[in-house]
Amino acid sequence: MAGARFLSAILIARLLGPEGYGIFQFALTTSIIAATLADFGFGIANNYLASHFPHVRPKLLSNALIFVGGSGTIIALLSGVVVTVFKNRAFSELPEAYLWLIPLSIPIQAVQISLIGLIYGASRFREKVIGTSLHYALFLSTTTALAFLETLTTNSLMVLWIAGLSISSIYWIGILLRGDSAGLQWDKASLKEQFSYARNAYIYNAAHMLNFRLDMFLVAYFLEAEDVGWYALATSITEALLYLPKALSNVVLTETATELQNGIKSNHHLVYKGIILIIGAAIMVTAILAPLLLPLVFSSSFIPAIAPLLLLLPGTLAMALGIIAAYHLFGMGKAFQPSLAALVATIITVILDLLLIPLLGIQGAALASTLAYVAFLTMCLYFVLAESEANVKSLLIPTRQDMAMLFLVIKKVWPYGRHAQA
Repeated sequence: MAGARFLSAILIARLLGPEGYGIFQFALTTSIIAATLADFGFGIANNYLASHFPHVRPKLLSNALIFVGGSGTIIALLSGVVVTVFKNRAFSELPEAYLWLIPLSIPIQAVQISLIGLIYGASRFREKVIGTSLHYALFLSTTTALAFLETLTTNSLMVLWIAGLSISSIYWIGILLRGDSAGLQWDKASLKEQFSYARNAYIYNAAHMLNFRLDMFLVAYFLEAEDVGWYALATSITEALLYLPKALSNVVLTETATELQNGIKSNHHLVYKGIILIIGAAIMVTAILAPLLLPLVFSSSFIPAIAPLLLLLPGTLAMALGIIAAYHLFGMGKAFQPSLAALVATIITVILDLLLIPLLGIQGAALASTLAYVAFLTMCLYFVLAESEANVKSLLIPTRQDMAMLFLVIKKVWPYGRHAQA
């Protein structure tokens, strides 16, 4: 997925420039924020409940399709009004077609978030990879074809993105229904359980997504479309480093929930230390190579993206660990604590963005995000340590034995796809 997005970003950036890239990324940001609000935390709730109670998965799927699909449609209508007002007041470069393309993507994106939770809860990690690959392979191949034909536009990008979302969602629905003779089953009792768990998870999801994405709106409000493009590229590169932690986080949630059901209490210490070693090394490589390669790959018009990229890197490591810690807590059935941490981090982001963006531009947005990510990690780790038998040293400080164990795990997993589903 990271590779497909990276290649797509190169094509879009080179052909449409910082402004076109910024417009497309603004549209994606709007869609994912609205979709996350429409999901109401069902994605995380579905992961937890599907792990705990496999027999109710068809009911969880039915409830998610009906409820999240309906809420996504309502929020899509509201978002159409918001995007129109924002375009008229602060982002006039946004194409007219996006006033309906963005709302169209929202219910599809919202349903997909819930579906992914069920896919993870059912331990169908291979199918998650296949569905995501369908989405990104379609987007990359069609984007490449339009670029070759010299007909690539910002409007066509959003249409292709929506098509990819739809195909992957249909695939996952088929996977979840396969082999189930009962089919879709609306169930009030299961819906009540979903709402009960999703209530606090929703706060986490909404706050976490706003923490990641709201700065794009503020950059667009205070600055120009090309600034959005530069900042979007910087955040896209750093977020690519988070694909491994995000994949591991859902596995940690599923495994923690399953282990607790069987009376096992695990602290996943090797996961935390592995993230420090792997993501830490990736960040150092990125810091060294980005100033040299970014202008060559994306063109010299994206040189202003280098400074915010470097400022975001320390926060990226903090967020990588924070994501693992948050989902570790979700697996323990503790939804309030990570939600509180995400909410506090979002408040910090907004306050610092309002102060720093007018003064420092996109560098101010990057600095605000890094400080907020560190605050998020600090709170999540505090709660994990309070709920588990681990301490800071055992959880975060790699030893020679840990490094040897991690090396053996990677060596064993790498050649065999069946071991590497996460």
